[in-house]
Amino acid sequence: MRFSKETLAAAVAAVGCAGFAMDVDAAPLDTNLVVNGGFENVDGGTTGAYGAVLILDWSHSGSGAFAYTHDGSLGAGDYANGGSYTGPAYTGGGSFYFTGGSANAAQGLANALTQTIDVSTGDTGAAIAAGTAFVNLSAIFSGYSVQDDHGLVTVEQLDSGGGVLASTTITPGGNVQAWTSLSDSAAVNTNTTAIRVSVYASAAFAGGSSDGYVDNVDVQISNVPEPGSLALLGLGGLAILRRRRG
Repeated sequence: MRFSKETLAAAVAAVGCAGFAMDVDAAPLDTNLVVNGGFENVDGGTTGAYGAVLILDWSHSGSGAFAYTHDGSLGAGDYANGGSYTGPAYTGGGSFYFTGGSANAAQGLANALTQTIDVSTGDTGAAIAAGTAFVNLSAIFSGYSVQDDHGLVTVEQLDSGGGVLASTTITPGGNVQAWTSLSDSAAVNTNTTAIRVSVYASAAFAGGSSDGYVDNVDVQISNVPEPGSLALLGLGGLAILRRRRG
């Protein structure tokens, strides 16, 4: 883990005063609900350690709000293993990626970038109430050199009082030598009214930079047929097959 060459105090203070709280309205099913999941909307005038630039559109409580770049944009550095990302195209992704930051070491969710997304209305709300909704999350991850610092993405299901009903996390859990895509899904509790998406990093040891890198965060709610509907579909398919054989 690398140690900061400069303090982030001024930048963090400026961010805190600005109050970039982010509450996102529900979107249709099978659509990425995250705003700026590719970390492309940045403030190049507010910089942190090693030339990192400030990430916008996310709420945050500490210094874990900065981005490095895949391609040298705005003069920010690129420290991720594997060089520029060359995987599948991502809408809104391209130049920048999340970095844990020097004050993010071993602080986890307490210093995460977050978005709280309302899923209580529209198609998402209907699917959740019916008990047929799943939350699907994916992101890409990289690290620095051979260090075990790593990024994490957590989706928490919240009830109307803000209580956590369930959570799902994707992370490489250690060093990765190239940009690596990970994904997971989970059933959505029928009492869920919002989901909180958190992006953060874990350091191998406290006291220095947390060099876990994340990009292309995608969180979607999908609807799956009720078990009875699946059974009916199966019976319908058998009936068609029998008619064809007959």
